[in-house]
Parts: sequence; C-alpha cells; structure tokens
Amino acid sequence: MQINNILCPIDLSTSAQNVVKYAISFAGHYNTAIRFVHVSTHPPEVYYRFFPDVTGYLKSLEDDVQVQIEEFKKKLPEAIDINVRYGTVYQEILQYTQDEAIDLIILAAGGFAATHIPVLSTESQKVIRKAECPVLTLHGKRTEARIKRILCPVDLSDRSYRALDEAVELARNFQAKIYLVHVVEMHEFKKRRVKAYSSDEAFNRMSEMLKSEMKVSDQFSDVEIERVVRRNVDAAAEIVNYAKDQEIDLITLSTHGHGYWPRVLLGSVTEKVLQIAPCPVLTIRVKK
Repeated sequence: MQINNILCPIDLSTSAQNVVKYAISFAGHYNTAIRFVHVSTHPPEVYYRFFPDVTGYLKSLEDDVQVQIEEFKKKLPEAIDINVRYGTVYQEILQYTQDEAIDLIILAAGGFAATHIPVLSTESQKVIRKAECPVLTLHGKRTEARIKRILCPVDLSDRSYRALDEAVELARNFQAKIYLVHVVEMHEFKKRRVKAYSSDEAFNRMSEMLKSEMKVSDQFSDVEIERVVRRNVDAAAEIVNYAKDQEIDLITLSTHGHGYWPRVLLGSVTEKVLQIAPCPVLTIRVKK
C-alpha cells in the first residue's frame, strides 16, 4: 500500500478532534500529505422551486459552517486546512477520494452520525462499503498512532491474505508484530454433529495442522508474525476478544472471503468487528 495522500473526513464534533490528531500522527510515519474535509448537507433541490428564500438560507448555512470550522480549529494542537463540500456526506467523500487520488481514508467510526452512540454510523458504513482505497476506522479516544501489535484475521482463502500484505507494510513502518489469526467457528461442527474436535486435546492437534496451512511468504521474514488458531461459536466475537486480550493496536481485514465467512463487505464477521472493535480497523477491499 503506497500512501501518498490521506483523506480525513470530519464532522466538527468533539470526537472529531481525536481522529484529526490520530490522522496527523499516522501521516507523520509516512511523511505524507493529509487532507481534511467537512461535508455539509444542503436542502433537496425541490426546495429551490417552492421556497424563494432558500438562497438566503443557504448563505446563512455556509456562514454558520465557517464559524463552526474556526471554533473547531481553535481546539486543535496545530493549524490545519479544512475543505468544505456540500451534498450527501458519503457521496462527497467518495468523490473527493477520486478527485484527489486518495490512497487511504481515516475516519471516526461514529462520524457524521445522528446520535452520539459509539457505533459505526450509516455514513461511515457507506464509505467503507464503496471506497476503492483502504479505510482506517477509528474507535475510541486514541489520538496517537502507536501501532506495535497488529491483528490480521484470515479465513484461509487467498483473498483473506490480502490484508496480510497491508499488515506487513504497516508492521515494517511502525516496527510492529503481526498476529495472524484464524478462528474455527465451532457452531459449524455442532451443526453437523461433528464431535471429533470438541476436546482440548483434539482441538490442539487441529490447531497445529491449521497453522501449517497459514501462508506466510518468505518475503515477510523481516517481520515478526505469530500464527494463532482460536475457536468460538462467533468468529467476530473471538477476533474482538483476542484484540482486547493482546492489547492490539490495529486490526486489518480483507472485505471478501470464502468458506463460511461472509463474501460481501459489511457481512456478518466484518460488520460485527467494525461495530465493536476496541481499536482501529483497516479494511482492504478485495475485488473479485
């Protein structure tokens, strides 16, 4: 992943200050440009035909946005420029990404949300789903990109290893260790009434076999990579549990897979991890 241009969409909320600081810290590791954009919605076009005073309202709206931006910038530790666009939030973010050849989007999980509940907002979901470039979704109140432990879940399909490629590049840049994790979803065995791997001893044997199947290129020999096999009835829950147990700093996920993992972006596993992750999540869209 070549990172020359980073885009950080912000909604001017208090939590947006954290994502700005994190994005600046992250960009510093790559000595690369970072662009901040705020999207303000306009009334539907039909309003222009029926309400003659809409033009005056729009001017008032734009003035108010500029005031909010200046107040927001005063609370930051360093000066930044914020581009303002008007329209549908996710569409404007995606268009800006194309216009400026953006390599990475860094956004807050709850950015542009209608509530202050710390979950993945609808606008963030749409950006993640449709963006051609990788998206780093920030959870919590982190303000500095200290990445020393990277969790890379794989379902053992070729496409799922795309996230490992990006994880290795990040590990090299941040001097981090990678945990390559495969989760055996035990409900698949229970559903088919397979009891052979229900005991710890049997599962340990299976784990060793699975670890031998986890592909790690010789080109990654300069990076510390630990193979891990876990089990749970819910793969997403186990990924999150492992991230908490190991104090993971970043989770990398490919957005397509095979087997019993979802094949579509924001399917069961990916969506759950994005919703409840205790740390930032980098999603890499893998085309068919």
